[in-house]
Amino acid sequence: MPPSSVELWWAFIVGTLVLLALGVGFIASLIVSHRRFVDAQQKQIEALRESEERFQLVARATNDMIYDWNLTTNRIWFNEALERMFGYPQATSNHDREWWLDQVHPEDRAQIEKSFGAVFAKKRSDWQEEYRFRRANGSYAWVLDRAHLLYDGAVKPIRWIGSVMDITERKRAEEALRHLSKRILEAQENERRRVSRELHDGVNQLLATAKFRVESLDEQIPRRSARLKQEARKTKMLLDKVMMEVRRISRNLRPSELDDLGLISAVRSLADEFGERTGIEVDLHLPELEDALTPEIELTLYRIIQEALTNIEKHARATRVSVTLDKTSSLVAARIADNGKGLNQKKPARARGKDGGMGLLDMRERLMLLHGTLEIIPGRPRGTVIEVSIPLSNMSTSSEA
Repeated sequence: MPPSSVELWWAFIVGTLVLLALGVGFIASLIVSHRRFVDAQQKQIEALRESEERFQLVARATNDMIYDWNLTTNRIWFNEALERMFGYPQATSNHDREWWLDQVHPEDRAQIEKSFGAVFAKKRSDWQEEYRFRRANGSYAWVLDRAHLLYDGAVKPIRWIGSVMDITERKRAEEALRHLSKRILEAQENERRRVSRELHDGVNQLLATAKFRVESLDEQIPRRSARLKQEARKTKMLLDKVMMEVRRISRNLRPSELDDLGLISAVRSLADEFGERTGIEVDLHLPELEDALTPEIELTLYRIIQEALTNIEKHARATRVSVTLDKTSSLVAARIADNGKGLNQKKPARARGKDGGMGLLDMRERLMLLHGTLEIIPGRPRGTVIEVSIPLSNMSTSSEA
């Protein structure tokens, strides 16, 4: 039986009410979702505001200079320490990358730009450099610059936030310490030279005189006194050994070849004496130096090679050693390799670096004064390799002690 008009009318009314209820519910859910979104945004805004306020409070309270570099606009904001530390007004309008680099010492600028490029290329988030920054009065301060890089979706860098600490006093203290270390090493070398000369010119001459007298007595002993003649010969042999030992000690204290003939001749003499005494074969790869090195560099390289050979003799159980010197326009390098038992890999790296006692400390201290580097690495397939590098651009022009 077909529905009546009344039933159709009620069905229409009920359907309309249902649709209205659904629509109201949908609108209500939209309103609630929008309200939640607005609340979330408001919380984010509040959190950002609190973060910015906290940042501003820290920037005002700290003794260091704080900066915020907007990489999109290339503008840099500085806290008040810019004026307190360096004398530049905080409100200067030309705070940008170019202005900042203009204040960096010309000798440090290339390294800073290279460092900038590296951190962007590798997408690193942390950066740190030490360099000289010009004050408003024209003087320079050493600074430690530490920064954190923020990215937009870990792809595009957008902000560079950092702090700058004045480390001028620390650098002065380090320089004073280096100067003191240099003076101590100079005093040591002077004393070595003095003792070496006294051994060579004093003690050795006395021993030579004693040997001559023993030879004279030997000639005066009758042939029938075989026992006395044998004792005289033993005494002469003992004096020969003592004289050889005195010459060795004198050479180790201060080799005359280094002062008279230069580094290459001194290293050859050192290697010959080492090979004869130990039986260890020494391969030398020494260039002909067209330009003479400074006395400081020659002495440092000689002492490092000498100490390396001493350590090899005491600890390495090697049968073969290779000594290589190389010089370019920018640096001089030395490489000492042996085929001995090698480094103890079970020891921590720091403990392995202390093997050899004061000798290695002396090596590193000498190299520090010349801005050089020393690396001790395992040989292939066995043994140990010592690699030394000294930049020629930092050669001292002062005379040797």
